[in-house]
Amino acid sequence: MGHIDVQHITYCLPDGRVLLLDVSFRVSEGSVTALIGANGAGKSTLMRLIAGDAELQEGSIVHTGGLGVMRQFIGHMTSGTVRDLLLTVAPPAVAAAAARLDACELALMDDDGQANQMAYAQSIADWGDVGGYDIEVLWDVCTMAALGLSFERAAQRSAATLSGGEQKRLVLEALLRGPDQVLLLDEPDNYLDRKSTRLNSSHTDIS
Repeated sequence: MGHIDVQHITYCLPDGRVLLLDVSFRVSEGSVTALIGANGAGKSTLMRLIAGDAELQEGSIVHTGGLGVMRQFIGHMTSGTVRDLLLTVAPPAVAAAAARLDACELALMDDDGQANQMAYAQSIADWGDVGGYDIEVLWDVCTMAALGLSFERAAQRSAATLSGGEQKRLVLEALLRGPDQVLLLDEPDNYLDRKSTRLNSSHTDIS
């Protein structure tokens, strides 16, 4: 199990206004915690700080157990494929290996010389080493649950052809079924109808 510990966070906007002042809290193992506040209160900024998407100005943040993040604008993806969407919430090592594999495939299409063939073979081995094939099995379960399609059929489908609700449902499936023990979900039920919200809230095994 994992936890998040936030201590004495102060964050100022570029114009000098204080958005967050001496914020401290702890989310313990097994907890389900909601962050509630008015628009502009700094909720998304605090989430970005915990996710490492924004730089800390004062204070400290510690988390254990792996951190899966669904960012605020999931549901707005208009470029890339379903595979690309899933990679946005994949473990960093998997995302990096996928980028290398894609780059090697493109290079091999331009020049199938020995050097590129060797690099491509290594990228395939690296993909296996970081659990790439295992996560594709997981993604198959997720695409079937969210889209009614196998991952093989859905992988190269344009993400723009999915509604905001389909994108969000797919990402939630991947995070809830993934390896991270701490999930940071920014506005998780945006775009979802009541049925989808109930289905995703029914997941209990997120470790």
